[in-house]
This record gives sequence, structure tokens and C-alpha cells, in this order.
Amino acid sequence: MNVFRIVHQTTNPSKICSVNFSNSVKYISITYFHVSNILLSFYSPSPALPSRNTPSPINPESIQVPVSYVPDPADLVLSSVPGQEMFDPRKRKFAPEELKPQPMFKKARKVLLPDDMKDDRYWVRRKKNNVAAKRSRDARRLKENQIAIRAGFLEKENSALRMEVADLRRELGRTKNIVAEYQATQGPL
Repeated sequence: MNVFRIVHQTTNPSKICSVNFSNSVKYISITYFHVSNILLSFYSPSPALPSRNTPSPINPESIQVPVSYVPDPADLVLSSVPGQEMFDPRKRKFAPEELKPQPMFKKARKVLLPDDMKDDRYWVRRKKNNVAAKRSRDARRLKENQIAIRAGFLEKENSALRMEVADLRRELGRTKNIVAEYQATQGPL
């Protein structure tokens, strides 16, 4: 932080006004001194390091990578919940817990009931279970389809990013060569 000091003679010959302020001008301090011998001096800032124009941080989520990925409309329909917004693989991100493999459970052995023990209560429970099993299978299939489409999009985005990195590295190499040639002829920067 550079601090500039300006010493100024006031209308009263026995006072000097000293003003200090910084580059960021967060504060200004004014001090009056009573002096018998008035000496006007101007302080220049200390030699500062060259200012760096550092760009402000960028939110990685706001970066749009041009990707020529158009999923099959039939796949989008299979990966969207009916009556809700269409699944967008560019926006949907899965939590790590959602992508973990599910443990395999060993199925219990089926116990067959004789027909004479299958009453109304049994059939109501069977129908409820069948509906729940179908809902669970549909939800799993939907999630698998979404993950597959998202994975396809991410593969395309990854290859586009790799191409962009390669282009930027080539450009950086050319720039370094230009700077090296300049320094060889003109001296260091």
C-alpha cells in the first residue's frame, strides 16, 4: 500500500497541515503541527511494485463451453418425469451420494401360500406391493437414463475442453516465443 504525504502551509504561519492517504483511499488523516520554522516538503510515494491487473475470480458454474451435443429426443423423454420440465443434461448435476453404487441385497426365498389362505387382505397387500415395485423400477430406470445422458454430455464437454486447453497451450507457447525473442533483442522486461 502506497501512502502519500502532502505537507501544506496553512494561512496561519505557525501551522502546517499534513494529509496522509493511501491508494485505496480508505482513510485520510489530517494533522496540524505548530512549528516555528516552516519547511514545505512533498513526499512522493515509495517506488511501488508494478501494478498487477489480476482479473476477478470467475464462478466455474457460469462458464459455458460450446458443446455440439444433441441427445436423442426419445432418450430425453425416457429420462424426464412426465408432466415436469424436460431433462437438461447441461444443468442437472448429481450429488456424489446419487452416483454411488447401490449394494446388492440377497433376496429372501419366496414362501408360497396355499390358495385357501389367500384372502382379501393378502390380495390388497399384493397389489400395493406390485405398484410400489413398479414405481421403484421406474424411478431407477429414470435415474439410470438421466445419468447415461449426463455422462454422454460430459464426455463431449470433456473433449471440447481438451481441445480448448490444447489451443491455449499452443497460443501460450507462441506468446512465450515472442517474449523470448523480444527479450533477446531488447533486454529483459
